[in-house]
Amino acid sequence: MAMTDEIYNTFVGYQSGMNAGINASADVLIGYRAGMNDLGGANVFVGKEAGLTNTSGNNNVLLGNKADVLNP
Repeated sequence: MAMTDEIYNTFVGYQSGMNAGINASADVLIGYRAGMNDLGGANVFVGKEAGLTNTSGNNNVLLGNKADVLNP
């Protein structure tokens, strides 16, 4: 996990939230690479690579292997 100003986050799993930006807060990321590039907030990603490509989405709940969002 990058040491920045993230607050109220819970990251469990290898590389989960690894590149989370300073705006990532109140996230729960559980699983291998879950939310690895998460820049949003108030997201819950559970599963291997769940939310892997989320770069701007907020208030998402993704459950399952490679469950993901499409950011415009």
